[in-house]
Amino acid sequence: MMTVVLFLVAVLFAHAAFEDAHVRHMRTLLCAQPLELIHAQEGDTIWGIAQHHHVDGVSTYELVTWLYERNELSDSCLFPGQALVVPSSSAGQTS
Repeated sequence: MMTVVLFLVAVLFAHAAFEDAHVRHMRTLLCAQPLELIHAQEGDTIWGIAQHHHVDGVSTYELVTWLYERNELSDSCLFPGQALVVPSSSAGQTS
């Protein structure tokens, strides 16, 4: 029984360490991106903005979470003209 408990603790610890490393990696990717200021348009959503400003190696969900934190948003309601800091949509594109 003690072996099973120790095994479960080890698995949970390994999972937590992996999640922590993943979050650090995702934040590193986002910190390396050039940023731009945009203004929300009628009908814009945080999810849609995250999809438009995709960052390789970062899921849309993770980018949505980052956008909430970076822009100090408390809910999903955006209003036309609202300023948001986002990863530059032109980053990594070639002419």
